[in-house]
Amino acid sequence: MFDKGWTEEDRWARLKRPKFVRPKFDTLSSDDKQTILADFNPNTFLGARNLAVLSIFLDTGVRLEELVNIQTQRVRLDAGYVEVYANKTDEWRIIPMSPETIVLPLLSLKLFPHSASRDAYGARRRGSHLTAGRAGSSPS
Repeated sequence: MFDKGWTEEDRWARLKRPKFVRPKFDTLSSDDKQTILADFNPNTFLGARNLAVLSIFLDTGVRLEELVNIQTQRVRLDAGYVEVYANKTDEWRIIPMSPETIVLPLLSLKLFPHSASRDAYGARRRGSHLTAGRAGSSPS
């Protein structure tokens, strides 16, 4: 308004911008995570698979969409990371995993060797990526 000559002074000049405060997210405590993970029986195929998948989700903070679309050839358990494709950014991201999380898929494969025909985490696949109970197209 001042620039256009409608006011005698710039009324915005006296105002200070509010300080940006990054929002805090509520996270699960270690005890909460242990309680959730204790519900899975690692001696059953589904229990071992679900424990591995949920551990990756909790350990890495990977987005749910990325977790569902994990491709077997991009899982590097020996190197301690997984590559995930993010539609949000349209690029591949490398997500490191803790040693505790890496052990779970390996244990699942050891206990259930028939799961080798499935994904590295023992989840059924359609096409070349994990799905959440529906068919989908593989990210390129």
